[in-house]
Amino acid sequence: MPTVTVQNVIDAARQDLMRRIGTSHSALIDYVNRVQLELLRFSNWKFTESAPQRFLTEKGQVDYWIGVTASPASGTVNTELNLTDVGRIREGTVRDRTNSRPLSRVNSVPTGGSFEYPDGTPRLAKPLVWKNSPDTPNIINIYPPGDNTNTYAPVPVVPGLSNITGGFSTARVVFVQVSIQDTAVTPKESALSTEVSQTVLASKSLSVTMPPMLVAKNDSGVTYIYNVYASLTSGTEKKVGTIAATGGSLTVTEAAISGATKAYPASGGTGLAPFGGYVIEFRYFKTRPQLAVVGDILTIPDEYKDVVIAGVNYYAGQLTDREQDAAYWRAAFEDGKRQMYKDTQLTPDGRIEFVHPDPVSSSANPSGGLGNLWLPFENTYQGS
Repeated sequence: MPTVTVQNVIDAARQDLMRRIGTSHSALIDYVNRVQLELLRFSNWKFTESAPQRFLTEKGQVDYWIGVTASPASGTVNTELNLTDVGRIREGTVRDRTNSRPLSRVNSVPTGGSFEYPDGTPRLAKPLVWKNSPDTPNIINIYPPGDNTNTYAPVPVVPGLSNITGGFSTARVVFVQVSIQDTAVTPKESALSTEVSQTVLASKSLSVTMPPMLVAKNDSGVTYIYNVYASLTSGTEKKVGTIAATGGSLTVTEAAISGATKAYPASGGTGLAPFGGYVIEFRYFKTRPQLAVVGDILTIPDEYKDVVIAGVNYYAGQLTDREQDAAYWRAAFEDGKRQMYKDTQLTPDGRIEFVHPDPVSSSANPSGGLGNLWLPFENTYQGS
């Protein structure tokens, strides 16, 4: 997570240049902003890529809103992802997780037998392709509209257990199992997870941790929660609390175990509400932020702070008509930019970011220059 601020860069810029223009000069913030934007435009860096995002299809629907939850576009399904920094969806990452199928991108509404009937009526089926227009980055279109015949219901994984500060009187072995319960009118509960145990030390408590479920609710709006069962003897666990479907931890104390009375229901294991819809997963490249005040934090990782400083020194050198200094710092900036690209070069795991090998940039070029490389997304860099 980056921590370097605009002020940190200004403070570290070459002092003799700063003395001539002053560290509070209004141009300095603009210089830091320009340098960061130039670096961010140079490539689609891994550090600007989001974590995986997921939503569930709704029957018969095509348009899904992934932006701010409070203001979805008219006619779209609100996924409640509440994303505020979507630049563009990364190709090759959109998948139908339910059916283990990558989805291909299209640039227009698809037609043909897989997507519509002869009269043009949409044909409901499993997802095949996706679309995302540059003018509506917060809307993902999934085709064909989902038939939502997914009968899969979530299954609890084995919980994570650890000691945390607490108050067990003596060291005890605690046994734990977890289930998933839905919030339907007549709630149902999944089968129990595999039983696991943890020795809880004296003056400690037990932390039970569960990961986020793929989705927190099904296509009918029925939500899920984790039920946590614990006991000091194997096979006699009682319910000691819950964890949200979004994942998290539950602190289990000695008092909670001794006071628990609700056993796993005899009716458990059947009838848990299924997903219904299909789980769509994607990643995106984040928007390039504008730096406007000295407290703004850079997107560029901290280890490349010197590259940003070199770029700021270049602009400051130009401002003060010190052409020799400006040339030096421009060369340092370009060299740092090349090194950033080498450090974060993406491997050929997808067609989009593959960088073709170039003998000029390897053993044949002891100076370490990039040579002539084909760069992704219309970026072409010609090394010197």
